[in-house]
Amino acid sequence: MPHRPALHLTGTYSPISTHEGGRPLCPSSFTMRQPCLGKSTRKSACQLLGGLHSSTVTSASQVSDLPETTQTPKTNVSIEHILQEITVVGRTLKGMDTRISDLTAESRSIRADIASFQDKVTVMDHRLSLLEDKLNSLPNRDQELQYLWDKIMNLEDRSCRDNIRFFGFPEWAEGTDVKTFLLPTSQI
Repeated sequence: MPHRPALHLTGTYSPISTHEGGRPLCPSSFTMRQPCLGKSTRKSACQLLGGLHSSTVTSASQVSDLPETTQTPKTNVSIEHILQEITVVGRTLKGMDTRISDLTAESRSIRADIASFQDKVTVMDHRLSLLEDKLNSLPNRDQELQYLWDKIMNLEDRSCRDNIRFFGFPEWAEGTDVKTFLLPTSQI
């Protein structure tokens, strides 16, 4: 179906009244505007209703007996316009539905990524706290290591005191009995 430009009617409406001669008075006027064509035409209500100038219409009650399209031409035009607008809105809503579903899927993906990162951060936080505990215990271990090293050095010094070295004696001069060999030479 080809696209028809909408017809917009703007204006004021008052019931058609008659004066003494039975001829209708048309105090109401309308402006017809077609936006696509850029035309505007100003017409009276009687001209829009088409031929109500005849002497057969003598009162407002007779106007209400006319068909609906004759009484309110704005209604038919408005219905077409409304249908076109509803169609446009429907298309827009369908497009928005797909965009919203895409955004929802992306949001779920981002939430899953955030949950994964939170799990990783929790694990790293636990590891970091363990490393901090070990780091805090290092000065104590350093002190303990220094204490043990000093103890080893003391024991080594004490063990060296018991070692007596003799110089100036030939190898194997003592024979098998060291005690009898050392007694006469040491003058003890």
